[in-house]
Amino acid sequence: MKNIFTITSDLTSKKDVVLEAIEKASVQDFNTSSGLVFVKLQVTSNDFTSIRKELQEGEQSWGILSSLLESMQQELKSFAQLFEEFYLTKSDYKTYGNEGLSPMEINFILSKALLRIKRMRCVLNPEFTKIDFQDKKTTNRYTMIKGYWFDEEGARKRSFSRNISNTEASLEELTAKIIKSHVKNAIIIEPDKSNDFRPDLIVSADENRWAVEIKLQAKDSLIRTFAMLEMWKLYRQTYTLIN
Repeated sequence: MKNIFTITSDLTSKKDVVLEAIEKASVQDFNTSSGLVFVKLQVTSNDFTSIRKELQEGEQSWGILSSLLESMQQELKSFAQLFEEFYLTKSDYKTYGNEGLSPMEINFILSKALLRIKRMRCVLNPEFTKIDFQDKKTTNRYTMIKGYWFDEEGARKRSFSRNISNTEASLEELTAKIIKSHVKNAIIIEPDKSNDFRPDLIVSADENRWAVEIKLQAKDSLIRTFAMLEMWKLYRQTYTLIN
């Protein structure tokens, strides 16, 4: 085949959409506020005064869910590195034959890799809509969450929907659902509110125990955490993780 497909001198001056997508995924600072504060409890004695203060004044954290967040971040970093290495590795296109990959096949690989990065960014920066409404029969107020994913063609599609009652009890239920759905052997305890030490929840898995405070003013962050983990579950059902 006559080789009329050559690299022009202005290659390096052109914006490359693939490298831009890889760079954006690699450097983007994602919002990881969880809407929760976790304080790890000791096996024996605990200073409940200090724990109570930390729950009330501490920064939002992931606690018993930390390994999930770390896995998400590592997956995006690892795949971006592998994709960039594949994309920039030179191959010999001076001859054509039946062996190797055709430009069409390579273009297919690139499109699927770009979709994977797009989906991984959707995990760490979930797309969802939130609608507040009042039930006409009960007059209870609810928040409906609709989460969005990308199909094989890269089109935006709904992946889940959930109604959450705008009450403290409902947020505790949502937090318990998040933990039970994503932490193996998790046990949720609702503390006796009559005691002086009153975290919203106590959670344990294996030998670790955590007191949990749900930040009501950060409900949107809690909803975001729920959406992130739902997207992460869908991602793991779709792909084999790099690490």
